[in-house]
Amino acid sequence: MNEPDRARQARLRRRFDRAAARYDECAGVQREITHRLLERLDLVQLDPGCVVDLGAGTGDGTVQLHQRYPQARVLAVDFSQAMLRQGQKRELAGSSVVADAFHLPFAPGTADLVFSSSTLQWCVPLAEVLREISRVLRPDGLLMFSTYGPDTLQELHAAQQAAGMEGGVNEFSDMHPIGDLLLEEGYQDPVLDVERLDVSYASVRDLMIELKGIGSSRIESPAAQPCTRHQWQALADAYPTDDQGRIHATYEVIFGHALAPVSHTRGKTATIPVTAVGRQVR
Repeated sequence: MNEPDRARQARLRRRFDRAAARYDECAGVQREITHRLLERLDLVQLDPGCVVDLGAGTGDGTVQLHQRYPQARVLAVDFSQAMLRQGQKRELAGSSVVADAFHLPFAPGTADLVFSSSTLQWCVPLAEVLREISRVLRPDGLLMFSTYGPDTLQELHAAQQAAGMEGGVNEFSDMHPIGDLLLEEGYQDPVLDVERLDVSYASVRDLMIELKGIGSSRIESPAAQPCTRHQWQALADAYPTDDQGRIHATYEVIFGHALAPVSHTRGKTATIPVTAVGRQVR
C-alpha cells in the first residue's frame, strides 16, 4: 500500500488554511464546477440518507446538497479546519467534520452518496482515497466527483516555461487513468467526461492572485523562491493576450460518477459510527 506523502499533505493543508479567509472571493471557477457537478445528480435516482461532501471547503456544495436532499444528513468533510470555520458563516445545516480523505472517521457503508468537487486532484496516491471512499459508501452507493485534467492552465504553464520559470503549475492526471483506477478498485459502471472552461482575466497578476486565493499554488516544490520583478515581467510578456488585451486560462474539468463496489474487503481502518463523528468544528 502506498501511503500519502505526509509532508506534502501538511504543506497542502497549510496552504488551504491560509487561503480560507479569501477563498469564497476567489473561487468563482470552483463554484461553477460544483454547480455543473450538482446538475449531474439530476440524471440519477437517489434518495440518500447520508451524504458526504468530501473536500467541502467553505461549504458551497454542502448547502446545495442539503437543499437537494433535505431529509438526508449532509456531512461537510475537509482536512482544513480554517475552511470549515469559514463555511459555518453559511449556517450549514449538516455537520462539519475535520478529516483527511485518506482516513475518514466513518464506519463502512455509512454513506449513500460521496460528492467531491475539485478535490481528488490533491489526493496522491488517488487509489488510496478511492479505496477509502468505497469503504465508506454502502454497496451500490454513488461516488460523484469532479477533478482537473492535464490541459488545465496550459497557457500559464507554457508562459512560465517561456519565461524560464520551472515548476510553477501543478500537473493533473488524464481522464483515462482515473477511469482505470475506478475499475481496479472495483467500482461499477464508471462514467467520465470532460468539459473545458475558458476563463478570461484582465492580467496575469489577476490570475495568479486568484490561484493563490484558492490555495492552488504548486505544492511539489516547497523550497521554491518568490518570483523576481524581472520574472514577473517575463511571464506577462510571454502570456498571450486577446484583442482586448485580456488573457485566457483553460480549465480542463473531468466529471465522473460510479457505483461503489458490492463488497468491502480491502484495507483495515479504525472506524466510528456516523452518530459519533469526531472532531467537529466548533
